[in-house]
Amino acid sequence: MDIQDTTTPNGSDGDWGLIIRSIDLPFPGRQQNMSRPVSFNDSLVKGDAAFKESALTAQLGFPLKVAPYPSEKGNYYNAIARSIFCEPDPASPNFLWPVGDNMDLGDVVLVRKDGQPISGMQFQALGSFVEKHIIRDCYPYLLGKEQAEVKEERKVQIAAKLTPEAFHTFFEDFRLRQVLKGLVEFRAVKSPVLDTLSKVDPACGHCLVKGKPEKPLFTCAKCKVRSYCGREHQKADWKEHKLVCGME
Repeated sequence: MDIQDTTTPNGSDGDWGLIIRSIDLPFPGRQQNMSRPVSFNDSLVKGDAAFKESALTAQLGFPLKVAPYPSEKGNYYNAIARSIFCEPDPASPNFLWPVGDNMDLGDVVLVRKDGQPISGMQFQALGSFVEKHIIRDCYPYLLGKEQAEVKEERKVQIAAKLTPEAFHTFFEDFRLRQVLKGLVEFRAVKSPVLDTLSKVDPACGHCLVKGKPEKPLFTCAKCKVRSYCGREHQKADWKEHKLVCGME
């Protein structure tokens, strides 16, 4: 997924968003998305009424709304747009199924519901989170190819990750990994969850489940940042975490 930075607004009113391009590829998991700055009041987007709110991203602490954007290429599949419009409530019989108008075809434009600016780097982290923790897990769940008890366990695991704490924890790790790759501009990128919540508690760096009062998380002794719900998860995560441990 190639996301261009959009920290410079394209519009005199200072409101802007991202265009997420759809690509004609046979496998949604290999979806590539392109974005560029676009004014919130772009004439191709027919007013604020065209925007639909994403319950999933709001639940992650990154409230977005999306509108269709005209494309000369036709209505190709847009995996990321489809995923952010799935039902995030595990109590719903439609958990993880698309809800509302069909937003999975063609290009879309995204803006933050709260009017805060959105950068391509923030969305790149969201796209990676969605692909890794929702798309990959939801297809076996939705296709129903697993035994009932396994399917229920998978639903619980996915639902536990749909929190601001989980996305914020993922974002901070993702940001440092981009810096490690030489993309130093990511160092100054702020977690979008911090624009929504004044304080965000950590989630387990391995399973992304947030701590509980009766079972608080403990932090990595070296970096004092990464948190875990148990020693087993710390040990399982060390191979990856050691690459960025102590970078900040």
